[in-house]
Amino acid sequence: MAPSYYIANPGSTPRGPFPLESIRDMYRSGLLSRDCLIYTQGMADWQPIETVLIAPQPPKAWGPFVAWKTCVFHRLLKFSGRASRAEYWYFALGNLLIFLLLLAFIFGVAIVGDGNGISTGSNSAFIPGFLAITLLALFYILSALAGLSASVRRLHDTGKSGFWILTSFIPFIGIFFTLVLFFFYISPGDGPNAYGPGPDDPAA
Repeated sequence: MAPSYYIANPGSTPRGPFPLESIRDMYRSGLLSRDCLIYTQGMADWQPIETVLIAPQPPKAWGPFVAWKTCVFHRLLKFSGRASRAEYWYFALGNLLIFLLLLAFIFGVAIVGDGNGISTGSNSAFIPGFLAITLLALFYILSALAGLSASVRRLHDTGKSGFWILTSFIPFIGIFFTLVLFFFYISPGDGPNAYGPGPDDPAA
């Protein structure tokens, strides 16, 4: 049987018992403050709630295709929250790898169609060639939207506003700000900030 927990704000009457997941939901929704205390049988004394809810855990095992799938299918238009360096750069690598695979497919179709399947619509390669170009266009749209939202979340992870992205479009000096943004993208995030808990935080 799962243990039950009691919670109490400093100086207030304890409440409970609650299952740990219910307490975690209350913490995520802001109903419980960081000053809240928690207790369950076996503890020597009341403990700060974060020592139980935000116990150290290994970071998520990112990879290029895992990050791409997460950013495109789960966080496509998610501009709130934070993205770790691993999520952001593995997503960039996944983008590159998928783009190369699509190019290889397109060139493969062209070779099978004697080099004219895509451009002239030969019976042997027009349909797969059209499909390849459609997939490439869809990939471009998805990767652009996911890349924009991932960039905003990466800036949030370093404590910066997502509006920093707009500085790269300033005439003449935009290239300088692009370098500044690159520095932000490679900078580590450090603990909770105004944009939420760390991206690998179990309370996130």
